[in-house]
Amino acid sequence: MELKERSIRSLSPESCKEKKPPEVYAEIFGSFENPRKDNYLCRPLTSGWAKALTEQILHLPASEKLRIVMDINNSVTDIVTAELVTSFSGKDYILPEYLWPNEFYAMTHWFNVISGLRPEAALEFFETVQKQKNIDIDTFNNHEESRTKRSQEYQKLLSAFTKFVASQNTDSINTVSMVILLPGHEASLGCKIERQLAQFLKVPLKEIVFDEKSPRFQKEIVKGIIKPFLTDFLPADNH
Repeated sequence: MELKERSIRSLSPESCKEKKPPEVYAEIFGSFENPRKDNYLCRPLTSGWAKALTEQILHLPASEKLRIVMDINNSVTDIVTAELVTSFSGKDYILPEYLWPNEFYAMTHWFNVISGLRPEAALEFFETVQKQKNIDIDTFNNHEESRTKRSQEYQKLLSAFTKFVASQNTDSINTVSMVILLPGHEASLGCKIERQLAQFLKVPLKEIVFDEKSPRFQKEIVKGIIKPFLTDFLPADNH
């Protein structure tokens, strides 16, 4: 997908694969304006409605199912972001990508990005959470664990982060201008706590929804993404 220069940034450098969230965040913090004008695209990465489709593919290993979920989500996001750039040129968007070794690292990073914490505060939070061990990080990261159990750990991260932010000086944060909820966010644990964080920080929220009766939705989403998925991976009598 070809995008206008600097219209969309991932803020996920290659160092995500090797460094801890506070280190990576310190690398990109200097790119933030003050006040910020960028909009955060809250979108499903490893779950969302795409995960419901893969639950029927019981014969595939967890890693393969995860790859398929991410491929579907990325395909849908490509369509949405292309439309955003075309319709609202001149805006800056942050599009999260999944380059991290685990979900806990990813969510901690995006919490930092949304809030705009100072790097030293982000480091303090990360070290504190690691020491306290109130969050079951293994459960947090386990895609095969029940949604209920994982949701509890996600909420613990949100609670710890909001309490930490509340303890900081007001000039310690520089939030994104807006959080935009992309299709599928309702079924994503990560999107849920990102939305709740935005509400806590009083960051404006907007939601993008599909008109499922639209010919374009039928062509690009149903026939272009969902139908090929069903054809490739599900038995004929399931679609």
